[in-house]
Amino acid sequence: MKKVLAALLALVMMIGCVSVFAEGDIVVLYESDINASKRDGWMGNNCTVTAGDDGTLTVTGRTQGWQAPQHVFKLQPGIEYTISVEVYQEALDEAVISITANCKIDGNQEYIHLLGSDEEEAVKGLVKKGEWTTIEAVYTFEKEPADCFLYVETIGDETATMDYMIRNFVIKGPEGAL
Repeated sequence: MKKVLAALLALVMMIGCVSVFAEGDIVVLYESDINASKRDGWMGNNCTVTAGDDGTLTVTGRTQGWQAPQHVFKLQPGIEYTISVEVYQEALDEAVISITANCKIDGNQEYIHLLGSDEEEAVKGLVKKGEWTTIEAVYTFEKEPADCFLYVETIGDETATMDYMIRNFVIKGPEGAL
């Protein structure tokens, strides 16, 4: 009887694990594919964005932090997205760089700093001089985000004119969520 109960318990646990994995598989929905002849949909928002053969976008010609590389994505409400990008800068000992969403939600233009509050952003978005740094945000849109641009902007007056580079922009989530 104990063996039957143990086998039954093991079977129930296995079925539960299988259904969790089947429902929650997280996949790469988008991975930037940049080279000197294509920017893979990336454009400059009031700045110059130059693609390199090494998969980088170099960002120059800025006078404001929000002037940054951006890309349009069709994101969905209720989906948890993990968004990451590698960033490099040589201008300051440390600079804060964020991933921001510029979307229409309920007809209103909203700017959402995906790294979180100012305090979280200052920690998660800290990029040291001369080091490639991965910035990662996990975010769920509660309502439908329309006309959504994701961009990689600098934070703080001292970074407004700073040149920087990005590469390996990745969005992960459930299959079909982009």
